[in-house]
Order: sequence, then C-alpha cells, then structure tokens
Amino acid sequence: MKKQAQEKTKKNKNVKIIVIVSLGIAMFAAIVATIALLCVNAGDRHDDAVAKYHSAWSDYSGAQYNFGYSFGAMLSELDFSVDGSTKYNLDETSKDELMRDCARETGAYYEIFDSPYAVEDTAVEKKDTGDIELVTNKLVEHTDKINKAKESLEQCKEMAEAKKKEIDEEVAKKEAEEKKQAEERKKAEDEYNKNVLDYEKFTKKIKEGMSLKAVKNVYRWFDEECKISSQSGGWVYYSCSPTSYSSDYWAAVFAFYNGVLKSKSQSGLK
Repeated sequence: MKKQAQEKTKKNKNVKIIVIVSLGIAMFAAIVATIALLCVNAGDRHDDAVAKYHSAWSDYSGAQYNFGYSFGAMLSELDFSVDGSTKYNLDETSKDELMRDCARETGAYYEIFDSPYAVEDTAVEKKDTGDIELVTNKLVEHTDKINKAKESLEQCKEMAEAKKKEIDEEVAKKEAEEKKQAEERKKAEDEYNKNVLDYEKFTKKIKEGMSLKAVKNVYRWFDEECKISSQSGGWVYYSCSPTSYSSDYWAAVFAFYNGVLKSKSQSGLK
C-alpha cells in the first residue's frame, strides 16, 4: 500500500513537470511570434515612413517652385523683367533680394530659404523610423505655410512698387549725371575749339579786315602757335604751325597791315 502511494506521488510530480515544461514552451513560442510580428510591423512602418517622406518632400519642392513662379508672374504684371526688355529690369541678385523680402512679408522666409530640409535626403531609408516621421511632419508643415504665403502675394506689391520707384530714381540720377558729363565735355570741347585753328575757323570765322585783337579772340592759341616771320613798314607777316608734334601737320600765314588782316593762306588744316 505504501509502495503504491509513492508511485502515485511520483507520477503526479512527473505530470506537473510536463505541464510546466509545456507551458514554458508555449510561452516561448508566443514571445517569438510576438517579436516576429513586431519586426514585421516595424519593417512595414519604416517602409511607410520612407514613402511618406518622399511624397512630402515632392509636395514641399513643388510648393517652393509654385511660390517662385507666382512671384515671377506678379513681377511681370508690374512690368519687371530680367532680360532688359522693360525699363524695370532686375538682375538675379536684385530679384532674389526682392523675393526674400516678399517671403518675409508673407511669413514663409524660413520655410523657403532657411529650412534644414530643403535638400532631399537620398539616404533617408537608413534613418530611424521616428526621425523620418518627424522630418516628414515638418515638410508637411512647411508645404502648408508656403502654399498659404503664395495666396498672400498681394502683400508684396507695395514693396515691388517701391522697387520701381527706386529704379526710376536711379535712372533719373544716371541720366542727370550723363547730361552733366555731356555738358562738361561740350564745354571742354568748346573751350578747346576756341583755342585751336581748324579749316572751318580759318575760312569762315577769320576774315580779312579783322583786327589782330579780333583774330586772337577767335584763335586763342595765336600767340602760342604764330610767330612773326617778317615785317616791313606797316606790314607784319605771321607764320603759324602746331606747337607740339602732330601727324596732322598744318601751316598758316597771316599778313597784317597796320594791325588789320589783309591776306591769309594755309595748308593741311582740317
């Protein structure tokens, strides 16, 4: 009887061990299955995050392009150009500055010009899923803000008109300076022409019967370029030629009688 009880106890103990081992195996299998499922889900989530990133970046890039295109169209409507076809021509630097000012005015400067996500990440697949999702959300926010700014471009017309006024003032200043320079050149030219002897002055402005003083008033370099070559009685002959070397050599002779021009001759004057 005692022996039968011992065998029964031993049998019960074996059953307990089998149950415990079976439960352990089952729990392990469940854990393994759960881990495998989590890995599959994590992989799907990562792939989904990468796909959403590329889509978000494409939308963001498109929003930037559309903002720039709309801004350029607005400038064209206001008679601006970048090829010199209108009075209000902008070089690339001026156009960029105006666009930056417009982005500030419409509240999208950071998203368009200073965003750290402005360049597409070609190695995004290697990044952590959470980081990818964070950047994707930022790109979506940037895109929305840029699209809203594009709808507010009317706010930039005032600064564009101010730029036109600035260009008008610069053009007027340049024209005034050019006019002043032209007047100064004309004045210098007139002064020079008063000094020199040329063919037109010799034939049309210096005439027989003029006094020596009158001839000198017309031909101011008379004393520098003309020397007395001979004189007799009341006659005085002056021979004239350039005082410095010139490839256009000329010579002129004036004959005065009692201080009045009686005759003249020249060669080489132009």
